[in-house]
Amino acid sequence: MNNYTEYAKDIEQLVSAAVAGEFYGLEVNQRQFVSCPFHSEKTASFYAKGSYFYCYGCGWHGNVIDFVRDYFGMSWLDALAKVNDDFRLNLPIGRRATLTETNEAKRRWAERSFIESVESLRKQSIDSLWNEWIQLDRTVIEQKPSGPYDAVSDEYANALKRIDYISYLIDLYDRGCYTRRL
Repeated sequence: MNNYTEYAKDIEQLVSAAVAGEFYGLEVNQRQFVSCPFHSEKTASFYAKGSYFYCYGCGWHGNVIDFVRDYFGMSWLDALAKVNDDFRLNLPIGRRATLTETNEAKRRWAERSFIESVESLRKQSIDSLWNEWIQLDRTVIEQKPSGPYDAVSDEYANALKRIDYISYLIDLYDRGCYTRRL
Protein backbone atom coordinates (compact mmCIF):
# COMPACT_ATOMS: atom_id res chain seq x y z
CA MET A 1 0.00 0.00 0.00
CA ASN A 2 1.49 3.33 -1.08
CA ASN A 3 0.80 5.70 1.81
CA TYR A 4 1.04 8.81 -0.37
CA THR A 5 -1.66 7.49 -2.67
CA GLU A 6 -3.86 6.80 0.36
CA TYR A 7 -3.16 10.29 1.72
CA ALA A 8 -4.13 11.74 -1.67
CA LYS A 9 -7.45 9.88 -1.48
CA ASP A 10 -7.98 11.26 2.02
CA ILE A 11 -7.26 14.79 0.80
CA GLU A 12 -9.72 14.38 -2.08
CA GLN A 13 -12.41 13.47 0.44
CA LEU A 14 -11.54 16.25 2.88
CA VAL A 15 -10.81 19.26 0.63
CA SER A 16 -13.22 20.33 -2.10
CA ALA A 17 -12.02 22.02 -5.27
CA ALA A 18 -14.07 25.16 -4.56
CA VAL A 19 -12.64 25.51 -1.04
CA ALA A 20 -9.09 24.98 -2.31
CA GLY A 21 -9.61 27.46 -5.15
CA GLU A 22 -10.84 30.13 -2.75
CA PHE A 23 -8.06 29.38 -0.28
CA TYR A 24 -5.46 29.93 -3.01
CA GLY A 25 -7.00 33.20 -4.18
CA LEU A 26 -9.52 32.27 -6.87
CA GLU A 27 -12.99 33.78 -6.77
CA VAL A 28 -15.51 30.95 -7.10
CA ASN A 29 -19.00 32.03 -8.22
CA GLN A 30 -22.29 30.39 -7.20
CA ARG A 31 -22.17 28.04 -10.18
CA GLN A 32 -18.70 26.81 -9.08
CA PHE A 33 -16.87 28.55 -11.97
CA VAL A 34 -13.71 30.68 -11.72
CA SER A 35 -11.40 32.35 -14.22
CA CYS A 36 -8.81 29.77 -15.23
CA PRO A 37 -5.39 30.51 -13.72
CA PHE A 38 -3.68 28.55 -16.51
CA HIS A 39 -4.76 30.72 -19.47
CA SER A 40 -6.18 34.19 -19.97
CA GLU A 41 -9.92 34.43 -20.55
CA LYS A 42 -12.79 36.88 -20.33
CA THR A 43 -15.47 34.47 -19.10
CA ALA A 44 -14.91 32.02 -16.24
CA SER A 45 -14.53 28.52 -17.67
CA PHE A 46 -12.67 26.77 -14.85
CA TYR A 47 -15.15 24.48 -13.08
CA ALA A 48 -14.62 23.40 -9.47
CA LYS A 49 -16.86 20.41 -8.72
CA GLY A 50 -16.36 18.04 -5.80
CA SER A 51 -12.64 17.42 -5.52
CA TYR A 52 -11.91 18.05 -9.23
CA PHE A 53 -11.25 20.97 -11.51
CA TYR A 54 -11.95 21.15 -15.24
CA CYS A 55 -11.33 24.04 -17.63
CA TYR A 56 -13.65 24.19 -20.62
CA GLY A 57 -11.29 26.71 -22.25
CA CYS A 58 -7.85 25.08 -22.17
CA GLY A 59 -8.84 21.54 -21.12
CA TRP A 60 -6.80 21.48 -17.90
CA HIS A 61 -8.24 19.02 -15.40
CA GLY A 62 -7.20 17.41 -12.17
CA ASN A 63 -7.82 17.09 -8.48
CA VAL A 64 -6.86 19.50 -5.70
CA ILE A 65 -3.31 18.15 -5.50
CA ASP A 66 -2.83 18.45 -9.28
CA PHE A 67 -4.13 22.02 -9.10
CA VAL A 68 -1.69 23.00 -6.34
CA ARG A 69 1.15 21.25 -8.21
CA ASP A 70 0.54 23.18 -11.43
CA TYR A 71 -0.55 26.46 -9.83
CA PHE A 72 2.60 26.72 -7.72
CA GLY A 73 4.92 24.83 -10.09
CA MET A 74 5.97 22.12 -7.66
CA SER A 75 6.21 18.33 -7.60
CA TRP A 76 3.20 16.18 -6.82
CA LEU A 77 4.68 15.13 -3.47
CA ASP A 78 5.41 18.76 -2.51
CA ALA A 79 1.85 19.70 -3.51
CA LEU A 80 0.51 16.85 -1.37
CA ALA A 81 2.50 18.16 1.60
CA LYS A 82 1.42 21.77 0.91
CA VAL A 83 -2.28 20.91 0.89
CA ASN A 84 -1.78 18.85 4.05
CA ASP A 85 -0.08 21.78 5.79
CA ASP A 86 -2.31 24.56 4.42
CA PHE A 87 -5.53 22.83 5.46
CA ARG A 88 -4.05 21.43 8.70
CA LEU A 89 -5.05 17.86 7.87
CA ASN A 90 -2.24 16.42 10.03
CA LEU A 91 -1.54 13.49 7.72
CA PRO A 92 1.93 12.05 8.45
CA ILE A 93 3.52 13.22 5.20
CA GLY A 94 7.30 13.52 5.41
CA ARG A 95 7.43 12.08 8.91
CA ARG A 96 6.93 8.76 10.58
CA ALA A 97 3.31 8.04 11.50
CA THR A 98 2.35 7.52 15.12
CA LEU A 99 0.73 4.25 16.15
CA THR A 100 -2.67 5.95 16.36
CA GLU A 101 -2.26 7.42 12.85
CA THR A 102 -1.17 4.04 11.49
CA ASN A 103 -4.19 2.31 13.01
CA GLU A 104 -6.50 5.04 11.71
CA ALA A 105 -5.00 4.71 8.21
CA LYS A 106 -5.50 0.94 8.31
CA ARG A 107 -9.12 1.44 9.41
CA ARG A 108 -9.76 3.94 6.59
CA TRP A 109 -8.09 1.62 4.07
CA ALA A 110 -10.21 -1.34 5.23
CA GLU A 111 -13.38 0.78 5.11
CA ARG A 112 -12.52 2.06 1.63
CA SER A 113 -11.74 -1.48 0.44
CA PHE A 114 -15.06 -2.72 1.80
CA ILE A 115 -16.98 0.11 0.11
CA GLU A 116 -15.16 -0.54 -3.18
CA SER A 117 -15.96 -4.27 -3.02
CA VAL A 118 -19.64 -3.58 -2.26
CA GLU A 119 -19.76 -1.13 -5.17
CA SER A 120 -18.13 -3.71 -7.44
CA LEU A 121 -20.72 -6.33 -6.43
CA ARG A 122 -23.50 -3.79 -7.02
CA LYS A 123 -22.22 -3.07 -10.53
CA GLN A 124 -21.91 -6.80 -11.28
CA SER A 125 -25.45 -7.33 -10.05
CA ILE A 126 -26.78 -4.50 -12.19
CA ASP A 127 -24.99 -5.94 -15.24
CA SER A 128 -26.46 -9.36 -14.51
CA LEU A 129 -29.94 -7.90 -14.08
CA TRP A 130 -29.67 -5.94 -17.32
CA ASN A 131 -28.55 -9.09 -19.17
CA GLU A 132 -31.57 -10.95 -17.80
CA TRP A 133 -33.87 -8.05 -18.70
CA ILE A 134 -32.56 -8.06 -22.28
CA GLN A 135 -33.20 -11.81 -22.58
CA LEU A 136 -36.71 -11.41 -21.16
CA ASP A 137 -37.44 -8.49 -23.49
CA ARG A 138 -36.27 -10.56 -26.45
CA THR A 139 -38.57 -13.40 -25.35
CA VAL A 140 -41.53 -11.00 -25.03
CA ILE A 141 -40.90 -9.65 -28.52
CA GLU A 142 -40.34 -13.05 -30.15
CA GLN A 143 -43.12 -14.95 -28.34
CA LYS A 144 -45.78 -12.22 -28.49
CA PRO A 145 -49.03 -13.57 -29.93
CA SER A 146 -49.82 -12.05 -33.32
CA GLY A 147 -53.56 -11.80 -32.72
CA PRO A 148 -56.11 -11.79 -29.89
CA TYR A 149 -57.08 -15.43 -30.50
CA ASP A 150 -53.54 -16.88 -30.63
CA ALA A 151 -52.36 -19.09 -27.79
CA VAL A 152 -50.02 -17.52 -25.23
CA SER A 153 -46.86 -19.54 -24.65
CA ASP A 154 -45.60 -20.26 -21.14
CA GLU A 155 -42.28 -18.56 -21.97
CA TYR A 156 -44.11 -15.36 -22.97
CA ALA A 157 -46.27 -15.33 -19.83
CA ASN A 158 -43.28 -16.01 -17.55
CA ALA A 159 -41.18 -13.34 -19.29
CA LEU A 160 -43.97 -10.78 -18.85
CA LYS A 161 -44.19 -11.58 -15.13
CA ARG A 162 -40.43 -11.56 -14.54
CA ILE A 163 -39.53 -8.47 -16.59
CA ASP A 164 -41.40 -6.12 -14.24
CA TYR A 165 -39.66 -7.61 -11.21
CA ILE A 166 -36.25 -7.32 -12.86
CA SER A 167 -37.03 -3.68 -13.79
CA TYR A 168 -37.91 -3.05 -10.15
CA LEU A 169 -34.60 -4.56 -8.96
CA ILE A 170 -32.61 -2.54 -11.49
CA ASP A 171 -34.28 0.61 -10.22
CA LEU A 172 -33.41 -0.28 -6.62
CA TYR A 173 -29.77 -0.99 -7.49
CA ASP A 174 -29.48 2.24 -9.48
CA ARG A 175 -30.73 4.21 -6.48
CA GLY A 176 -28.39 2.28 -4.16
CA CYS A 177 -31.27 0.93 -2.06
CA TYR A 178 -30.55 -2.76 -2.54
CA THR A 179 -27.23 -4.26 -1.50
CA ARG A 180 -27.91 -7.95 -1.09
CA ARG A 181 -26.46 -10.20 -3.72
CA LEU A 182 -29.01 -11.97 -5.91
